[in-house]
Amino acid sequence: MRKSLLFLVALSLLVSCKGKTSKEANTNEALPTIKNDTAAFVLGVVNTDSILAKYTFAIEARESMIKKMEESQRILRTRTEAFQREVIDFQTKQANNGFMSVKRKEEEEARLQRKGEELAKYKDSLEDKLIENQQKLSRQIEDSLSMAIEAINKPKRFAMIISTNSQNGNVLYADDALIVTDEVLEYLNSRLKK
Repeated sequence: MRKSLLFLVALSLLVSCKGKTSKEANTNEALPTIKNDTAAFVLGVVNTDSILAKYTFAIEARESMIKKMEESQRILRTRTEAFQREVIDFQTKQANNGFMSVKRKEEEEARLQRKGEELAKYKDSLEDKLIENQQKLSRQIEDSLSMAIEAINKPKRFAMIISTNSQNGNVLYADDALIVTDEVLEYLNSRLKK
């Protein structure tokens, strides 16, 4: 999309500069004004970093995710440490010939093998649940943002509202007058207070 927008701007610059000298083409007058039949093309900009940093739901969701992650890590660490103690006990018994028979040693070895595999599956399951929960929260935030943008643009003030953030540098400049982030935040947070 960025390439096509740049292409359209470049194309309109070429068309507007056609037939002018290079001195004339370098002035601000050479920049095209994009208009449709009824009104000027009005653009709005939303800084999604600000939304994620100041939207109450996003803040609470992030804190909840951090707590869940820390709890999962604590549980996994506890289970891993217990398993490691069992492995050390097994190795100590093995080194001291503490098993009554070879069969008993093999049974204990097999049990520890299964327990290690179960621990690995449990770890994967925890990670999958965290990723799934994070994706669900991201979708909820995206849906809320879309709904808020639609609501603040009901009077059709903007022909287009674009996003800018620190991760996706597709907007290189936006005049402060175009930024509607505060309106979107106010709308989002006001819905949580009701």
